[in-house]
Amino acid sequence: MLNTASAGLNKMRSKIAAATQHKPVFATYRKDEVLVLEGDSYDAEKEVVSALHSADMSTKVKAVYIDLRSDVGDLVASELASRLQIRPVSALCLRGYHISDTGVEMLAQAAFRDNSLSAFCIESGRISDTGAKAVAEAARNCRLLTTFYLIVYKFSDSGAIAVAEAVKDCPLSVFYLGGCWISDSGATAVAEAVKDCPLSAFCLWSGEISDAGAIAVAKTMKDCPLSVFCLGGNKISDSGATTVAETLSSGGCASTLSAFSMWSRDISDSGAKNVVNVIRGCTRLSEFYLDSNPISGETVTYILEGMACVSTIRSVNLYIHDVSKEQMDSCLDRLQQSGIAKQLKLRFRCYTETAKSVCKKFAAEWNAKLSEFRIVDFIADLVQDDVILRMSK
Repeated sequence: MLNTASAGLNKMRSKIAAATQHKPVFATYRKDEVLVLEGDSYDAEKEVVSALHSADMSTKVKAVYIDLRSDVGDLVASELASRLQIRPVSALCLRGYHISDTGVEMLAQAAFRDNSLSAFCIESGRISDTGAKAVAEAARNCRLLTTFYLIVYKFSDSGAIAVAEAVKDCPLSVFYLGGCWISDSGATAVAEAVKDCPLSAFCLWSGEISDAGAIAVAKTMKDCPLSVFCLGGNKISDSGATTVAETLSSGGCASTLSAFSMWSRDISDSGAKNVVNVIRGCTRLSEFYLDSNPISGETVTYILEGMACVSTIRSVNLYIHDVSKEQMDSCLDRLQQSGIAKQLKLRFRCYTETAKSVCKKFAAEWNAKLSEFRIVDFIADLVQDDVILRMSK
C-alpha cells in the first residue's frame, strides 16, 4: 500500500539536495489511499505540524507515510497521534530522528487503539527501552500486524525482547529491529519469539551479537520461509559469518532466500569469499550486501565472478578498499558473458579516496555495461529502504 509513497522519495531527495541549506523542503499530498509527507523539514517542525493538522484525513486514507527525518520529533508525533485517535489507519510509517519515548508511546497508543493496524514502522534516534516497552504494551492485543519495523539507537535486550513477545502471535511477514544494542542472549530470545510467524524478512542490526548469537539466530530461522535475512553491524567474524551462511543454505530458506545482508566489523577478505561461496547456492538469491569491512580489489573480482554464476542475482553491494579498472573490466566481461550484466545493480561504498577516484572516473563506462553502477554513502541505508519498499507492496 505504501509503495506509491516510497516511489516519490528519490525525486523529493533530489529536490532537497538542490535546495538552499536550512530551507524547509517538504511536501504533503494524497496518493491513492496514502497520506504522504516527505522531504526534509530542517528547523521547521512547527510548519510540519501545521501541514499535518490541515491534511486531508478522510475515510479514504488507510495509511500514513512520513519521511522527513531531520527535525521530526514529539510535536509531530503528538499531532499525528491526535489525528489517528479520530481516524485510525491500517499502516503507519514515520521516519524522524527526534521522536522520544514519550512521542513513540503516544503514536503507538493511537495507532494500535482499535487493534486493526497491519504495518508499524518507526525510525528515531531517541527511543530507549522505555519507549520500546510502551510500543509492546500498545501492540499486545493486535492480531493483524504483518510488518513491524523499529529503528532506534538506545534500547537493549529488554526492549527488543518485549516487542518480540508482544507481536509473536501476529501474522508477521517483516520483523526488523535496527540500531539497538542486542546481545547474543537477546538476539536468540527475539528469534525464538517470532520464529513461528510466517516471516519473509528478519533483520537485527547494529548490536553486540557475536558469532555464538549469530549462529544461534541462523539455526532458529533456517527453516522459516525467509526472503530477507540481515544481521549487519554486529561483531561477527569470518568463521561466524561463514557458519551463518552454511546454516541458512542447509535449511528450508535455501529455496526462498533472495536477500542476504551481513555487514560486520570483523569480516576479512577470506571471510567474504567464504560467505559468497556458500550463499550463492541459495536458488533465489537476488541481493547481496556486505559492508563495514573494506575488501580488496582482488576480493571484489572474486565476488563478482562468483556471482556471475547466479542467474537470479540483481544487486551486489560492497564496501571496497581498492579496485582497479583492469579488475573491474575483467569482472564486467565475465558478467556480460554470463548474460546477467544488464540485470545487475552494482553499488560500492568506498573506504579510500583512491577507490572513490577510480570509481568516479569510470562510473559512466561501467554503468553502460550494467543495469546500474553507483557509489553510495552507506550500504545500510539501501537495506532499510529495500525493506520499506518490500513492506509497502
